[in-house]
Amino acid sequence: MGKNSRRMRNERRRTQMALEEKPLFENGVPGLEKKGARALHFDLVNDAKEIPEALIESIPDREYQVADFYSICAICLQDPLHLLFAMRNGSEEVKGLLWFNLNPLVGSIFVSAYAVDPEYRGGSIPYALELIRKYHERFHFKGKIAWATTQPELYEKHGMKRSKFVVMEA
Repeated sequence: MGKNSRRMRNERRRTQMALEEKPLFENGVPGLEKKGARALHFDLVNDAKEIPEALIESIPDREYQVADFYSICAICLQDPLHLLFAMRNGSEEVKGLLWFNLNPLVGSIFVSAYAVDPEYRGGSIPYALELIRKYHERFHFKGKIAWATTQPELYEKHGMKRSKFVVMEA
């Protein structure tokens, strides 16, 4: 067996073990007990149907239908490297979503979808980043956290920077 396949198998085993550890935040992300974005907590979900259609429809410049989101999530969430979080308020209503995937090959995380109800916007990005960074640290990743967006100025306000890579389309 080659070094690369052994390394990948070990990486996959380490990823699986880390996912089986206790949750990062038992009662949501600390500091979210206030109003606005701080009133939301992240809840790992296994069924995309928990996410309201209106949130998916609110994703800026999405290139898929709501039905496609649900069907693809059903497939992707079978993979432990794809994580979907519902952002819930004190009444446990879903007011946001965060979907990202872990890439142990390069030690990076890619955010696939992020949306927050207008009532809770403004300041939610740092809390989403905090959660993602916890996973980045838990897996000892050295790569980047990538977040595709058509509104980079919203993210730059929170310390994120534009990548040196350019997305090419065909």
